[in-house]
Amino acid sequence: MFLYQYELGKACDILVKELFKLKPGETFVITADTESDPRVVDAAASAAFTISAKPMVIWLPSPLIEGKLADSILPLNSLTGALMGADAWLEINNKQIFDSTPSQIALKENKKLRYLGLTGATVSMVVRCIGRVNYPVLKEFIHYVANATKAARHVRMTTPVTIKMVKGIIVNIEGKAEANSWRNWLSSLDDPIIYHLSHFNIGLNPKAKLSGNETEDEVIVGAISFGFGHQPEALKGNITTGKFHTEVILASPTIYIDDIVVSKNNKLNEEIGFIKMV
Repeated sequence: MFLYQYELGKACDILVKELFKLKPGETFVITADTESDPRVVDAAASAAFTISAKPMVIWLPSPLIEGKLADSILPLNSLTGALMGADAWLEINNKQIFDSTPSQIALKENKKLRYLGLTGATVSMVVRCIGRVNYPVLKEFIHYVANATKAARHVRMTTPVTIKMVKGIIVNIEGKAEANSWRNWLSSLDDPIIYHLSHFNIGLNPKAKLSGNETEDEVIVGAISFGFGHQPEALKGNITTGKFHTEVILASPTIYIDDIVVSKNNKLNEEIGFIKMV
């Protein structure tokens, strides 16, 4: 028996049924590395098997590096073949292999493949962020924020560091020590693509908490994360040639969409339709 053993089983049941919508007979590939928690891996595989899906668990050495750079240690042909034949892929690797060559090929060519990244997932994280969340309500909020963001003319947030972008490219970074340090680091990379916005998202998971795990930190209610530089091909953007990628997570900004406060102090604005989540 281990902490949250029963709760983990319930969370993984929600994972395969509600998030992946896995069906009997489908092939469910789970990738993990030697830094992953085997309890999470086993629980996800068991949940898939319980509904008569076909789980395949692939254990890999921790590559120490992530994404495309991990190609040098990955069994490229074998991993590509497994993902090409899968219906769903759950990544629990502690060192992310999303955007590696097998990932790029499979997500581009295997049109039926559904992917979810739970990089570095712990038992506690899975129980809280999957097992204890009202997903029908969360889905409504996600659609609301996505549509409002797409329709907005301006999205801004207040933080100690100010990043000014024009047409998705950083043109200025202002602030104190943190801003200066980050600006100098970006400059040292000598890669103009690193200044291009690759993606951003607003956190909406009511059970996520600051843990030091990027996968969880970026979905905390009211947090916002930005990715700059190389863009994974799966995002279908136009800046896939960059050599580097960096993530910036703002843990507790005030977020405005067209001058309407959406979130402040990690609380969503109930006056515009959000119910109290935290």
